[in-house]
Amino acid sequence: RERTSFSKLLAFVSLEALWVSREVGPARAAAVTAIAAKEELDRIYLVAHHPNFHWLRRVVGMRFLQVHAISSLAGLRWLTHVLLNRRMSTGELLSRMSHFPLFILLKSACDKHPTQCKTVLGVLRHMVEVLQEHAAAQGEDTTGIAVEFGGIKGSGAHRLKAGRAIASTLVYLIASHGCAMPVLEFVHNTVASLDASVLRYFVSELFASVQPPFSDRFCWAIARLLALPECVVVLTAETRVATMNFVKACRMEASSVECQTEVERRRDETRAAVTAIEARLAEDVVHPTSSGTFPSRSDQASVPDAEQLARKVDQGVKRASAPLEETSSSDGVQLSSTDLCEETTQLWDWWTSKAPEKSKKLAAEPKRVAPEAKKVPSEARKPAAEEKRPINEPKKPGPEPKKSAVESKKPSLEL
Repeated sequence: RERTSFSKLLAFVSLEALWVSREVGPARAAAVTAIAAKEELDRIYLVAHHPNFHWLRRVVGMRFLQVHAISSLAGLRWLTHVLLNRRMSTGELLSRMSHFPLFILLKSACDKHPTQCKTVLGVLRHMVEVLQEHAAAQGEDTTGIAVEFGGIKGSGAHRLKAGRAIASTLVYLIASHGCAMPVLEFVHNTVASLDASVLRYFVSELFASVQPPFSDRFCWAIARLLALPECVVVLTAETRVATMNFVKACRMEASSVECQTEVERRRDETRAAVTAIEARLAEDVVHPTSSGTFPSRSDQASVPDAEQLARKVDQGVKRASAPLEETSSSDGVQLSSTDLCEETTQLWDWWTSKAPEKSKKLAAEPKRVAPEAKKVPSEARKPAAEEKRPINEPKKPGPEPKKSAVESKKPSLEL
């Protein structure tokens, strides 16, 4: 019957490989995985039913056949229903449960397939029930009695050794795989039937493996367990120190809960401040300058708005269309376009009197003010306006006087 059930399991695994296409993509990968799982199950079957293997050697072989989840699950079920079958004698069961390769197999299953932690917890529950049956058959009451198995022989030593291994595996599930609530619930329900040494070992190992801060659920589950009379009796001096540290951590957590109102108030203030910042950014959008930097607050205040810029542009257009008129701020002398025209006329008369043969050519050209004259600064034009000498005055010997800006720009004509 066992072989028939195992064959059905193999057929169930290989059924997926028969239905999917093996040509390309994920379907091929699924087919390869199914075939590999089937081959691993075949090896598990050979290990479990090898005629020359001792049961302990079979357990070690199962540990190396946990690559696929279905193979690991098959090994756990074989451990529960075959190796630790209750049809065996209690002494034989305790002897097998006291060997550590069994618990190494359980921890390996949790490490390779974390979803099987609940299945491992079911195997440990099965072992605890075996311990309870043995204690009930022996008629022993170990509640509140902490004993060591070093001086005990026979089934009593096996029971204590198996109990400690079970407690160590339970702590491993809490510390390494986060199964605190199911494990603590299980210990709370079975604390009355556990040996005092096993319970004390569980509490000491638990406090040595976990450190504060603790969650509210974890504090509630541990406090509910430690408040039981069975736990208070078994606490030693070292365990009491660890328990007091746990109590202090729980009180700190309670005080932090009282500050929740202040935390909520600060969160509301933060939300309001963030909303205000978003509103201000939406209203006042500051663009970067030509250099790529953003103006400071003082620079933003000095920047005129669009209306002021438009007004200044209109004023510039009006000034450009008005007659040319410049004012010197140094001495208050004013030079208008009329003065420039008179000076140009005098120069024209002077040149025509000196070169009569080219008068026709020069008269044909329209009278216009040289564009360079507009760009002459007021300081440069001042000597030209003040020094008005007769046109036909002969030149005096000596250094040649400095020409004005207008004369320096006239064309050179050979007399």
